[in-house]
Amino acid sequence: MKLLKLALVAALVAFVGNVFSQELIPNKHPKSQFDVNYTTTQQEASYNGGVAAMVNYVTTNIALPEEKAGRKADVLVRIVVDTAGSVSEVALLTSVNEKVDKAIEDVLKGMPKWTPAKVNGEAVESEQLISFEVKY
Repeated sequence: MKLLKLALVAALVAFVGNVFSQELIPNKHPKSQFDVNYTTTQQEASYNGGVAAMVNYVTTNIALPEEKAGRKADVLVRIVVDTAGSVSEVALLTSVNEKVDKAIEDVLKGMPKWTPAKVNGEAVESEQLISFEVKY
């Protein structure tokens, strides 16, 4: 039994000594794909005429319900602008009520085309968050 323990200790010492005595071999290819700097040019999607023109479009074209409740609400909406500049998705992140939500969705889906987002000069789909106040 004592001899077996001694043999195990000797084998362990030899293994550990072998691991620590190995020399590091330099990498023949020191640059990896993560060491390369890539230049990326990005441009966000924009509404033609800017934010003021977008607010003017929404306030002029929204078809809110006729019955006024004398209320106002801040609305947060996520839209997707596709590669052609069209609004392809509308998701209300804050809901007002069924009629007002539908009016907001309709006016945003009917927007004129945006200038799409671009990455390295190529149009890409992008998400935009729009926040505005609705009086109903």
